[in-house]
Amino acid sequence: MRLTGKIAIHIWFAVAATIIEPALSQTPPYTLDDAVELVQKEIGGRVVRAETVQKDDRTVYEIRVLSDDGRVRTIEVDMHNGIQK
Repeated sequence: MRLTGKIAIHIWFAVAATIIEPALSQTPPYTLDDAVELVQKEIGGRVVRAETVQKDDRTVYEIRVLSDDGRVRTIEVDMHNGIQK
């Protein structure tokens, strides 16, 4: 491959990165389905309710779980930071 072809490829990748990366950073790391799966994996039990709520300036998923010992717990999963402890 000639030098001009290699330079064009490097320029293309640099331009693509400046377009694609900001779009990816705007996608939240956790969807409601992701949050339910995370809670089931980390906490166990049976998810009986899951909803999206706004708390202050952030989006939080509230996942209600029926544990194996019969207790109901509400677990908060921050859209960007995961399970809140």
